[in-house]
Amino acid sequence: MSQPPKKKQDTPTVQPVEQKDPNEKYYVKNRYDPYSLKFSLDEYITDALQKNYKIKQIHNYENIKILLGILTTGVMLLSQFYPLPFPKNFYILLGCCVAYYILSGIYTYFEERIVKNTFVQFLYPFDKVASAKTKEIKFASKIDLFSDVYNLDIFYRPADQKQFPYEEIKNVLKVGDYFYEDGKPHFEAIDKFLAEALSQMKGR
Repeated sequence: MSQPPKKKQDTPTVQPVEQKDPNEKYYVKNRYDPYSLKFSLDEYITDALQKNYKIKQIHNYENIKILLGILTTGVMLLSQFYPLPFPKNFYILLGCCVAYYILSGIYTYFEERIVKNTFVQFLYPFDKVASAKTKEIKFASKIDLFSDVYNLDIFYRPADQKQFPYEEIKNVLKVGDYFYEDGKPHFEAIDKFLAEALSQMKGR
């Protein structure tokens, strides 16, 4: 007696893996949202500097803010868990309150008067042989509400002359020149601007 033919098993369909665009994190959904635009441009400029120019990033501002945050938190924990009942711990609580307000004031002053709108700070050697050509540079940006202008201020000084103030270059960039209508950044235009900005500082 002949055997019935076996049914062919259906071969499972393999769905192609969708390749994620590595630049998608820079896209903005709303081209009229100044906060999204500023974040996107700041993020791309920082990444482009690290990738294309191999900058040595400085984290002094972040480290100082972390230190002030740790000290402030320590004062709060001391006031909460100091092993003395009230009112014996009155002067401890008073000292903690005073220290908290002083540290908070220092942090606020540092954030608003020194850091301001700085989003990246780094060292860049314009001449890899002559160390005197290395400059300390920081970028600070701002987009006002309901504005299509990206204000990018570049501060720089010789890395070995920290006693001198920064020199400043002000740049006013139209957002429309650096973003397409669909919210994708115009990467080539941003890269070109960065190259011109660093070249401008080279001879100074």
